[in-house]
Amino acid sequence: QVSRALPEKQGELEDHIKDFGKFEEHLDHLLLWLSPIRNQLETYSQPSQTGPFDLKETEVTVQAKQPEVERLLSEGQHLYKEKPSTQPVKRKLEDLRSEWEAVNHLLRELKTKQPDRVPGLPAIGASPGQTVTLVTQSVVTKETVISKLEMPSSLLLEVPALADFNRAWTELTEWLSLLDRVIKSQRVMVGDLEDINEMIIKQKATLQDLEQRRPQLEELITAAQNLKNKTSNQEARTIITDRIERIQNQWDEVQEHLQNRRQQLDEMLKDSTQWLETKEEAEQVIGQARAKLDSWKEGPHTTDEIQKKITETKQLAKDLRQWQVKVDMANDLALKLLRDYSADDTRKVHMITENINASWGNIHKRVSEREAALEETHGLLQQFPLDLEKFLSWITEAETTANVLQDASRKEKLLEGSKGVRELMKQWQSKEQSGFPALWEVQGPPPSIQD
Repeated sequence: QVSRALPEKQGELEDHIKDFGKFEEHLDHLLLWLSPIRNQLETYSQPSQTGPFDLKETEVTVQAKQPEVERLLSEGQHLYKEKPSTQPVKRKLEDLRSEWEAVNHLLRELKTKQPDRVPGLPAIGASPGQTVTLVTQSVVTKETVISKLEMPSSLLLEVPALADFNRAWTELTEWLSLLDRVIKSQRVMVGDLEDINEMIIKQKATLQDLEQRRPQLEELITAAQNLKNKTSNQEARTIITDRIERIQNQWDEVQEHLQNRRQQLDEMLKDSTQWLETKEEAEQVIGQARAKLDSWKEGPHTTDEIQKKITETKQLAKDLRQWQVKVDMANDLALKLLRDYSADDTRKVHMITENINASWGNIHKRVSEREAALEETHGLLQQFPLDLEKFLSWITEAETTANVLQDASRKEKLLEGSKGVRELMKQWQSKEQSGFPALWEVQGPPPSIQD
């Protein structure tokens, strides 16, 4: 009964794991969305920043997310109420609450300072006077905060155009760093084809996002080259060269990480498909073996019937040895998934593999125990005729002895008769205990001699 309930319970556990995985992924996405908004609001709130910035649109964007954030925080409080504060997801929930409160606080402060316009940075490639909204793409991560290397004020006074170049360089560098962090932090459920395919689609979109930004990189490089040609300041030229080299290398690294992850996901999809196929085959033979075991009924303990059951049990044991290869294949592919994709979520593979091996081991145990019990019963049935023959021979002798004792008692030889009775009872007790085990096992215990 427990074995039959396992597939249903396994399905429920898989659904719970997937739900928790989606909850955590949703939590990560909101953190990734909030963090850069907070960073940029803090930047724009500095008195030294100049340039147009649309505070109203940012406020509308944040307000639109409010129901989603509050719902997630409420669900998290319910799910992780009893968990310690060191639990990873609970820490993320606390981070989300902190980030959300900080963003709303900054928005209120900025509205108080400048209700209409707030100092900000122009976006890369923005035309003069163009109003720019906050970058709120989902391709950013919480931990990334690029330190904006400050240029010497004397250098900025001598080459004012460096300030614009520095802002453009910082924005693109920060975006690339955030994107790279996201690529490394995104995890999928290994063995879940739907989840893997969804991530592949996201990777395609992210790669397209990167390619759409390529003109900004090229524009920045062109602007840097023009700036170098227009200035004779060696320090400025060195800084420009260094930053362009760094951002080109960073771009190439991010692109390489994206391509490598895409290749890994393709391989994971193929390996997971193969594992799921072998898992189905393993579960199929487990179902066949379990059905065979459940179909066996207790019947009459005749020699022929017991021999038939022994033959059936040995045949199933033989089938199990042949089917072992299917279970081994499922285990081998599961180990490959656990080894090659350990950085992703392998809980599903772990759980299913453990269930398969537990069920398989239980079937082997039941077959082995049944075979041993049948062999023992068969041996007793074979021994029964021999024990019966010996018992009948002994009982004949005992009857003769009893008759002699009866005659002796009639002749008043009570002392000798008493000794004979004691000897006869001693023999009977010996036969009761171990004289004919097969006889007593099959026929039942003997009656007392007093009877």
